[in-house]
Amino acid sequence: MYNRSIISRISTLTKVD
Repeated sequence: MYNRSIISRISTLTKVD
């Protein structure tokens, strides 16, 4: 389940945006 890792990375990008 590497999807969690990707979602976490995107979550950080969206948070900064």
